[in-house]
Amino acid sequence: ATFTVPSRSVLIEQLCPLDREVSVEVLNHGDRRWVLAVTDKALGPAPYFAEMGHLIPSRQTGRADLGEVAMAACAAIGLDRGIAHVEVRFEDGQPPQVIEVGARTAGDGIPDLVELALGIPAYELHVRSYLGSLGAPPPAKPAGVAGLAVLKAAPGRIRAIRQPARLDPAIVNYELHAEIGAISEVPQSYLQREGYVQLYWPGAQPAELAADAHLAVADELAGQLFEVEPIDQPAGMESVGRPG
Repeated sequence: ATFTVPSRSVLIEQLCPLDREVSVEVLNHGDRRWVLAVTDKALGPAPYFAEMGHLIPSRQTGRADLGEVAMAACAAIGLDRGIAHVEVRFEDGQPPQVIEVGARTAGDGIPDLVELALGIPAYELHVRSYLGSLGAPPPAKPAGVAGLAVLKAAPGRIRAIRQPARLDPAIVNYELHAEIGAISEVPQSYLQREGYVQLYWPGAQPAELAADAHLAVADELAGQLFEVEPIDQPAGMESVGRPG
């Protein structure tokens, strides 16, 4: 009911033990497929693994097996048009595992990050495929690193939302969903977000930035934005937590 799913059935899957995740944006058109971008995913703590941030281009962009397994997954279920958002778990020394194939463009503004960082007009290519007017996608023109990170207040009741005193120069924009009086909780899904911040480091290479650079900017901004008063938390839910 929380996610407005009408079915009452339950699908149970084996937990994937691989501890790192990327998403692969695959453009499908007929029997042709292209990998447009690979995105590094930052996840919240187990057992929910809520998505906390994205960075493009991924540090794993050169790994052929990630793109290959994503395109094979699209072919296996017969996707023949438009962009698919494929999520893949991996670990050194282990074959990658597909955990989701979304026959849709990615959420969290990832197509915008693809265009900002790589110069690839993902939404346009998606529409052109559905209109039957798609040629080969343009080659990537890396221009920097783009990212998005979730804004999380500390656990408790939001008492005030303040204007930030300073903004990190990488911030492109940010948006808040939370209101005064709202309860900030440990993230279990996208429903426990107070907002997001979009970032861009022009001319940067992924290896030049810390893997959690976007999360650090989001945490610093959230600390300026939100004044929180503590409330009683259920056992085991005392900390928002960030991935290591």
